[in-house]
Formats: sequence, structure tokens, C-alpha cells
Amino acid sequence: EKLAEYSAFGVRYYWLIDQLGRTLEVRELRPGAPATILLAAADGAPAIPGCDGLVLDLDALWAELDRLPETEDE
Repeated sequence: EKLAEYSAFGVRYYWLIDQLGRTLEVRELRPGAPATILLAAADGAPAIPGCDGLVLDLDALWAELDRLPETEDE
């Protein structure tokens, strides 16, 4: 449902970051078409599609999340 709304408003890229599964997906949205997965990664430092020059260090991100204190919701 959200993907259709984002696409209708012209959002071109949609990121899904799964903290527990330790994965990142970048999808491209096009009106009237299913989302296309441009990147699926769990580690390393992939270049982010649609964001020229942006590299996300997933290993550092997961390590930083590991350092956060646990909350009562977990």
C-alpha cells in the first residue's frame, strides 16, 4: 500500500532497512509498474542506486546498532 502511495507522489526510490534481519533493499518505483529491486545487501559498503557517490557502510551501521541500549519494546 505504501509503495503505491509513494509512487503516486513521485517518490522514485524506496529503502527497506531491516535491523533484525540485517539487510538493506533499495527499490525503484515507477507508476503502474511493480517495484524493482536495485540493491539487496547485508554487509559491505555498497554504492546506493540513485544517490551518486553515496556509499553505505552496512558493517558499521550494524555495529552501531549493536551498541545502542536495548529498549523495553524489544
